[in-house]
Amino acid sequence: MTRVLPHSLDTEAALLGAIMTDPACLRRLKAIAVETFYSPKHQAIWTAIARLDETSQPIDPVTIEAELARLGKSQAVGGLAAVGEIYIQHSSVSSVDAYAATLIEHHNGRIVIGAVGRVLDALWAGRDDEHRGSAGLAWVRSELARVRVTSSDAGLTIGDVVTERIRELQELEARQAAGETALTGVPTGVAALDEKLGGYQLEILTIVGGRTRMGKSSLLLAALNACSSQGIGVHEFSLEDSRSSHADRTLGAVGSVPVADLRALKLKREGFERLMRTAAALKRRTNWRYDDRASLTVAQIVEAYRRAGEANNTKLVTVDYLNIVRSSLDARAPRHEKLDQIATDLMGAAKADGVALVAATQIGRSAVARQGARPTLEDLKESGALEERCKCAVLVHRGSVYGDPVEGVDWDPAWQYPNDKRPSDEEWARRADLIVAKNSNGPEGDVIATWEPEYMRFS
Repeated sequence: MTRVLPHSLDTEAALLGAIMTDPACLRRLKAIAVETFYSPKHQAIWTAIARLDETSQPIDPVTIEAELARLGKSQAVGGLAAVGEIYIQHSSVSSVDAYAATLIEHHNGRIVIGAVGRVLDALWAGRDDEHRGSAGLAWVRSELARVRVTSSDAGLTIGDVVTERIRELQELEARQAAGETALTGVPTGVAALDEKLGGYQLEILTIVGGRTRMGKSSLLLAALNACSSQGIGVHEFSLEDSRSSHADRTLGAVGSVPVADLRALKLKREGFERLMRTAAALKRRTNWRYDDRASLTVAQIVEAYRRAGEANNTKLVTVDYLNIVRSSLDARAPRHEKLDQIATDLMGAAKADGVALVAATQIGRSAVARQGARPTLEDLKESGALEERCKCAVLVHRGSVYGDPVEGVDWDPAWQYPNDKRPSDEEWARRADLIVAKNSNGPEGDVIATWEPEYMRFS
C-alpha cells in the first residue's frame, strides 16, 4: 500500500486565498516558510507572494501571476486562472491562524517521517553510513531541530512587534497623505470621537455605557453604518430591540428619515422616496450582518460572527446589550460575577479574532443623584468589574434629559460650551457628551457631539 506524506492541499490553498483577501495577515505567519507547503504549485505562489511583500507591492491574483511569470513558474502553476480560483474559493481570513497551524503540523510530520525513515532504511539495509548507530541518532536530532512550532507557541521577538507597528504607521501615513482618513481602528461614525480614539480599536473590548434613553444603541448604529459603507464587514447582535423598531431606527439614521413620521405613517412624498432609496442601498450591504436572537451566550455570539466572517471579513462586532447576554455560569451565581465572566470572554474573543468588539451596557442609577447626572467610570461597577475588563469605555450623556442647563443642577461650568456661552434651548436639546472615561491607547476626556432626535442619531 502506498503511503502519502501528511499534507492538505485544501488547507494550503485556503491559506493562500486568505492572504490574497487580506495581505495584512502575512504579519501573523512568521513561522511559515516555502517548504511548509507540500504542493510545488503552492510553493511557487507563496514565493511570489513573499517577493511582492518584500518589495511593498500590492498582493492580489493579478500581481501574483505577474510575479510567477517573472520567476518562470506561471505556466507550471496554471496561470491567472489557477491563482484566481484559489482566491475565489478560499478567502476565510478569520481562520488563517488555524490554517497555518495545520500546515506546520503537516510539515513537522513530514520531517519526522523523513528522518526516522532514512535511519530505518539504513539499519534494515545494513548500510554503514551516517544514518546508522550513534551517527544516525545525531543526524535524526539535527533533522528534528528543523521542526517548527506555531507562531502562537513560539511567540514573537520585540523586534517583530515594533517592526509590525512601524509598518502599520507607515501605511496610516500613506493613507493620510492620499487624503484618506487615517484611523488605527474602525470608524465610530462620529468624527470627533474618531479623532479622540482613532476609531474603535481591533483586538479589544470597548464598553459603551449610559442610562436609559441616552442613545447607546444609536452610537453603536453609527459605527455599523460608517464601517459597512466603507466596505468593512460588521456583525451586530441586537438582543433586546424588536426587529421592526430596529429597522425604523436604522432607516432613520442612515437615510435621514424622521423616525416619528415613519412610525406614524406620515411621510411625505420626498420622505417616502428617501426611505425607499435607503432601503435599496441597505439591501446591497451584504457585509452588514444582523442577529436578534434572544438569550445568546458569548460562545454563541462568537460562533455566529466567526461563521459569517469567513465570507464577510468581519472587523466590527457590536452587542446590544451586555447585560442580557446569557452567562455560562451557574444560574445561582451573583449577577456581577456573570457580567464579569461575560466581559472577560468577550475581551478574549476580540483579541483572538482581531475584531473591534463594542458592547453597550446600562449603568447604575447612582449617576442620576449627582449634579448634572453625568456618569463616571465608577458607575460601571454596578454592572460587574467592567471598568477593569475593558480597554476603552465611552459613556453617553445628554444633559437635556435631566433638566435646564442653567436654572437646574445640570449645568457644570467645567463642561460648558466655549466662552461660557449659554446654549439655546435647541442647542441644549441637541448636545451630547461622549465621555471617554477610559482609553488604554490614548487620551481620555469629553467629546461634544450633536444628537439629532428626529433621526435618532449622533453626528
